[in-house]
Amino acid sequence: MDRVFNEGKERFPDEQSPLPAFRRPYVANFEVLSGSLEEFIGREIATLTEEQLRAEYQRRLDGGDFKMPELPPDEPAPTDPATPADPAVPPPADSEQPAPADPTTPA
Repeated sequence: MDRVFNEGKERFPDEQSPLPAFRRPYVANFEVLSGSLEEFIGREIATLTEEQLRAEYQRRLDGGDFKMPELPPDEPAPTDPATPADPAVPPPADSEQPAPADPTTPA
């Protein structure tokens, strides 16, 4: 009996095969949850009092949740006297730009 099981334990059952097969395919269980976000938010809002909202706002205000981050001071970038202030590549002249394509009308 063990010999027959060991021969077929890694083989899936097949109606066309006379060989023993005992491996079972993996079966998954699924659960589905659905709901309305607006309904959930409405029920949660109804449970909060004005005092709770004010206390939470004050706690977060005191904790710094609503402060803007401090930006570094605006300082001009140091310039090296060896580096020219003008860009290295001048913009192309009007004559260097390609001419617009001639509009063609289909015949």
